[in-house]
Amino acid sequence: MIDKRLHPHAEHRLLFTDTLFEDADAYRFLIEGASAFFERSINWSVRADDFPDYRVPEGTLVEEYRGNPEWRAFLADLRARTMDALPGLIWLVEGRDPIEVFRDRRFIGNMWRRPLLGSAEASPPCGLASGKLPSCRRTFRTSRRVHRWHRRA
Repeated sequence: MIDKRLHPHAEHRLLFTDTLFEDADAYRFLIEGASAFFERSINWSVRADDFPDYRVPEGTLVEEYRGNPEWRAFLADLRARTMDALPGLIWLVEGRDPIEVFRDRRFIGNMWRRPLLGSAEASPPCGLASGKLPSCRRTFRTSRRVHRWHRRA
């Protein structure tokens, strides 16, 4: 927690790292909260209804997914307007949303599967952090289907 009363003369900054996947209300809360923190009034506001639809067309393949350009253009404009109005706010964007990161890292959301690091053969994760699992099998079960470790998604 930041207590400006204890450090009234310090140059305060707020850092927001944008995943490009936030809810519209999260951006509104960020702007309103930052303006209150910096005690600066802004003469504009953003509502959830102002935001475009973030979804991409149905049937878009993961390999071809590049996010929604209209959504990203809106956020770029909002980011520029907000940082001009609130210079103490640092709004960082890496440029990819989580789906693009998952695609680029070949991550399918299974925490029991290590990412394949260029090797043709993968081994099962026989240990977690510092400990070992009681058994190290070459297959794992999700619902009724059995998957092999060497299969790629």
